[in-house]
Amino acid sequence: MNSGAGGFDSHALPPPARAPGTTLCTLADTEIRPLAFGDEAQLMRSFTEAFSAVDPNFQPWSAARWRWQFQENPAGTRLMAAFDGDGRALAQYAGVPQRARLDGEAVTFTQAVGSFCLPAARSLGRQSLFVKTGFAYADEYVGPGGDAWTWGYPVVSARRIGEHALGYERVREQTMLVAPHERITPAASSATVDEVGELPEEVDELFGRLAPRYSAVCERTKGWLDWRYKRHPEHRYRMATARKEGALTGYVIARPQVFQGARRLVVCDWWCEDPAEGALMSWLCEAARDAGVKGVAACFHHQAEEYRVWQERGFQVVPTSLVLSGRSHTRRPPFWFASRWYTTLGDSDLC
Repeated sequence: MNSGAGGFDSHALPPPARAPGTTLCTLADTEIRPLAFGDEAQLMRSFTEAFSAVDPNFQPWSAARWRWQFQENPAGTRLMAAFDGDGRALAQYAGVPQRARLDGEAVTFTQAVGSFCLPAARSLGRQSLFVKTGFAYADEYVGPGGDAWTWGYPVVSARRIGEHALGYERVREQTMLVAPHERITPAASSATVDEVGELPEEVDELFGRLAPRYSAVCERTKGWLDWRYKRHPEHRYRMATARKEGALTGYVIARPQVFQGARRLVVCDWWCEDPAEGALMSWLCEAARDAGVKGVAACFHHQAEEYRVWQERGFQVVPTSLVLSGRSHTRRPPFWFASRWYTTLGDSDLC
């Protein structure tokens, strides 16, 4: 990763990452450090306590979900935590890393997710413990050799803290494309579609072929897609592939769920080229009908080709409560990503 125009701004970034488990900051009896072996039980206990206090509908994660989210990701682990002298977890700043391409360069993007601070620990020191943990996270994981882009769909309170103290900026208000399945008019297609239990090895070549379309895009390779969808311990997804004369030309991954106030078939990932689009959209209509949901929903950025084409096929643009917030660790400002980063909901933890 370079430090020239468009590359990393080495003058504004912290030093390189330290060895895992190294203590980065102490405050009286409080220790802030990366995830270490044996931390899981304490972190899960405090994670549940913190989220249950603010969300009466919060469902505690299973141990399998926690390990899957933070320890089994093929792109690595991003977790910084604060502990008191008795080993109780007081705060956590965490993320889900994903390998990405940024103007053709291999980098890592990370969604900030699963972060918390126990109410009793928020006022420790002159700065909040959560903010201190966030600074330690940045010291460890971003900068030259580290993450190029940190982002999320934070709740209002977290967004305020991020913008006020941690260098995040508002990138865009996320819209969604929605339509009842009977109103969708897919384009004619010569591709054949098959529903599958997992995606084939050819997705690696498909990603490599289509990735140059985008200035910024997270990788959609076999290893990542299997972890993200096939091995998810709590959710089940429907997947379909499209082929033309035997060659893979696209795939779609979807899941029926409550999203933005209604039960819909949510498009988690969409990656394809002609002639796959019409065939895969027809499959979405059938899947929505089978699931008995209100309609189909998908999220793309406003300059994506899909944003225009799907409206022509019967989808309407509807606002959501989601606000994309991010912090760039390169010379590209956050607003650069608003219209250049190809995203689907499956790049986040929202489906």
